[in-house]
Amino acid sequence: MIRKVYYIKSEEGFTSPPTRDVIPALVINSDKYFLSTYRSECMIKFDGQPSNIFVCFTSKSYLHYLKDRLRGLDTDMLLLDYLRYPNARWCFCKRCKQVFKYYDVDLEKVVDLVSKEDYMVELHYRFLRGDEDIFLWSRARALSLFNFVKELASSVSSSLLMTLPYKVQGISMSSFKFWLDYLLIDYGVNLDLLSSVLDGVVIAIGYPPLQPLSQKVFICLKSYGFSVWILKGNVINSA
Repeated sequence: MIRKVYYIKSEEGFTSPPTRDVIPALVINSDKYFLSTYRSECMIKFDGQPSNIFVCFTSKSYLHYLKDRLRGLDTDMLLLDYLRYPNARWCFCKRCKQVFKYYDVDLEKVVDLVSKEDYMVELHYRFLRGDEDIFLWSRARALSLFNFVKELASSVSSSLLMTLPYKVQGISMSSFKFWLDYLLIDYGVNLDLLSSVLDGVVIAIGYPPLQPLSQKVFICLKSYGFSVWILKGNVINSA
């Protein structure tokens, strides 16, 4: 099955697709239009720098804003694009810090680690070694993202898909276990959690496409209960 993708934007309103072979896509946490009014809902970098683009997943205002606008969308499928944190250096807003405090995370330690140039190498090493602070911090971010999507899903009747990057910090899906670790640590995406609210995943392999994906990748993703699609340009194709 082949479907075309078009992006719906806040400033243009969320309009239903013109035909059933078109899937609307929403860049889920990047919304300049929303932040132009609700500036305090932005993500904050570890060094205190506010984002002009990214909205925090803990923002109830953004959640209600999206739910209200998506209720009238007439489509059988909705693609959530960029459903992730920009990287491990985000977000450290007041609400996120409260969440980390609830999980008793050593925040100074995490901030020190993410400030390093090769932060992902150090974070992953500590994650593999069972560092409790890194584990709990990663889990807390993933739960914030998951709870956001869970609430959003309650406002739509269509099937929900999300895009997945073929690579995270240079680690490709061919190294699936490490890729999953990087997906969690850097992007806050936990497929175990999200499999309960999402119907499928769309692998963004780039255009022109990279080397063909192995059957192992498809088997692993389908083991979560996902339908699997491939995104090339503005077209997705079921795998």
